[in-house]
Amino acid sequence: MIFRDVSRRLAAPVVESSSEEFCPVTVSSVVQSLVLVDDCIEQRGGVSAFFHLLSGQLDDKLLTSPESPFFCPVFDSPNLHSSLAHWPCLRKLSLASSTPWVLHGLRWDTLKAMMSLPQLEEFSLHGLTFSPILATDATPEELEVPSLDHLTSFRYEAPSFRVSSWGTRESYPFPSEETMLRRVLEKLHLSVERLTLSSEAAPIDAMAQWEWPRLRELTLTGERWAEPRTPLLSLFSSMPYLRKLALDLSVVRGYLADPPPLWPCGHRAAFPWPDLTHLSLSNPHAEDEVFAHLPPALQSLSLCCCPHKSEKLLLDGIATIPHRYKYLVLDSSGMLGILSRCRTPRLAHLKIEYNAGDREHDLLEHLTAAFPRLTSLQIHRYRNVGNAGPQNPPVTTSDRTIDDVDFQAVESFGKSLALLASLRTFNAYLDYEDTPRPKFDRPRVRGFQYSSQDIDRFTATLHKAADVLARAMGPSVESVQLWRPRELEGYEWLAFRVVRASGPAGVEARCEEDWRVSSR
Repeated sequence: MIFRDVSRRLAAPVVESSSEEFCPVTVSSVVQSLVLVDDCIEQRGGVSAFFHLLSGQLDDKLLTSPESPFFCPVFDSPNLHSSLAHWPCLRKLSLASSTPWVLHGLRWDTLKAMMSLPQLEEFSLHGLTFSPILATDATPEELEVPSLDHLTSFRYEAPSFRVSSWGTRESYPFPSEETMLRRVLEKLHLSVERLTLSSEAAPIDAMAQWEWPRLRELTLTGERWAEPRTPLLSLFSSMPYLRKLALDLSVVRGYLADPPPLWPCGHRAAFPWPDLTHLSLSNPHAEDEVFAHLPPALQSLSLCCCPHKSEKLLLDGIATIPHRYKYLVLDSSGMLGILSRCRTPRLAHLKIEYNAGDREHDLLEHLTAAFPRLTSLQIHRYRNVGNAGPQNPPVTTSDRTIDDVDFQAVESFGKSLALLASLRTFNAYLDYEDTPRPKFDRPRVRGFQYSSQDIDRFTATLHKAADVLARAMGPSVESVQLWRPRELEGYEWLAFRVVRASGPAGVEARCEEDWRVSSR
């Protein structure tokens, strides 16, 4: 169906005269998924207004501060709300910000109207704050949360204003945001099947007390909390039917020691999620007992640092990044210890991140033997250079060239994975010697840029590395995707299609980026 999925950018409220222009009835009658992107000009004023409040020692009055620019007028339109009520097939509604890092949100009555649409099954709020301020004259009836039994999916991901360098850790989450989000989840916990939350605003204590009889997927992003200290295994034990658990949490330097394991040594309990098929656990702990109890039917496992250690040079240099993170990357011996305890022969997708060490060959050898059904594999691997460690990644310099890259090591790495007979897609960050470094002396958009010459040289390295890997790995591999830095997004995966010919051409990796350009 042509108009099943629709995306619209809104710079001004929808008025009655423009309702048909916003979306013709012939289209709205068949739309199933709608993404509304906030293009409001007031978005950028929220952060500066927030600091004005803090400087005036008005933390306790944040609930009653002026509404502008904390609220988005674009989504407040009654015409928008009434229009959406007449979209009979609408099942998924997503509201998002067009601008990164803004303090701009939705009023409670707007959120209430949107979430209450009876035909809706999925609601998502991304980049916008959930009810940052409550009206001073709001009545208990107006703050009441309606029945939300019709929602099976709820997603709330917003930028955190608990910023170390700004001194705002005690000012976020906002009391109204925390209160109303908790009330909504209290209505949802018996019916929701998929839940994604920013950890800073999530009511973890309350969530641990509620029953979640229908929850199948839980994703938490953001900062790893220091309190409560209850093992995560116990916190989420009231979610017995989970199939996917993603704890993609970062560790902030100076505010939390190394995060405890999901299942501490000596903790007596039964594994609470027997149906689990997908587990993503950032900053894995080498002594975590959970790996010895994973169900044999597990299909996907991710054990990476959050953010990736490959992003450290970039994130440490940008003044607007909220925190300085810890990069708790295990060495190859530690990762081997974890994977050796996993009895998951059906595993099809694996992501790991480690510092190379003496047991790297053993790690890769075990990986191929223990998980023969892998169809996709992503590896972030860091060279063992000098005293490199979790806090000290190998330093690369822009004067390195492709001639400095050890392609024999790349070939050896590929051959170590050649026995994975079902592998189709391989993604890798292999810490090449000529990896570009961001330059912060020429401010641009986010205060950094990469030298185009460095990127071009590095891209040539990736082309050669992809060829080497394609020839070294098994015949089942169809795609090799290699990490490349990118200015606005941080990084991207440069994709190569593995082409196998019977003639003298043999095996080669063709860059999909080059193929798209040449086919225009």
